[in-house]
Amino acid sequence: MLQLPTVIAEADRKLSDSSLIISILASYLTQNGGSLGDVIELYPEQRTIAMETGKEIISHPNMYEIMRARDLSKKQQEDARIEQKWRKWVDEHFIHLIVPNVYRSWNECIQMFRWFGEAGQWDKVVPAWERYTTIYLGSVAMYFLSKKLRK
Repeated sequence: MLQLPTVIAEADRKLSDSSLIISILASYLTQNGGSLGDVIELYPEQRTIAMETGKEIISHPNMYEIMRARDLSKKQQEDARIEQKWRKWVDEHFIHLIVPNVYRSWNECIQMFRWFGEAGQWDKVVPAWERYTTIYLGSVAMYFLSKKLRK
């Protein structure tokens, strides 16, 4: 199953968690000359099996941390800790509140994805068939996800 957002890095590495993607890109920007692959290696996968479903779960225990090339001051360390706390809160709590309220009806789902297309100027970079597929399949996915999260 495709998760969004998804980033394909260095042709063979797929990253599918927005917090992980943000941490990796922020870490990459603070590194002095390291490759993106080197930074990705700083975020090892942890594979477990969910007891209730038997499905494999892939996680990255340090996905909220930004790896920096230099030491941080006490103030910067505290700021980083607070940032990690809030990023985790958004993933674990806020998203469950916002999605059902943004995607309340089928029409709102379509409206939101059309807005994404306009704001992202998809018409300039994405073929029409792909834009419409994204708008309608994305709307279907978010509609059902919002219903699931509402419960």
